[in-house]
Amino acid sequence: MRTLSDINDKIENKKAVVWTVEELKAQVAEVGIPQAAKTVDVITTGTFEPMESSGAILNLGHTDPPSKSGNVGWMASRLIQVLEQWICI
Repeated sequence: MRTLSDINDKIENKKAVVWTVEELKAQVAEVGIPQAAKTVDVITTGTFEPMESSGAILNLGHTDPPSKSGNVGWMASRLIQVLEQWICI
């Protein structure tokens, strides 16, 4: 049986077997649970929550004449308010 220390050593040495959940399901279907469990070291899962990967990019573009970004601070503030309301819904 592998220990957490064993798996961490394999990760550090770039020798760990890493599968996604989909890959695990496929392997279990092909070779069964016991053999899949003996082979894999790490199983990755993906989750999405709005706060985990939310972000906004505000592209002001170029204006003529050039404007200072301080002139659009109100726009950024309003964008943040809208995003906060959207996330909390």
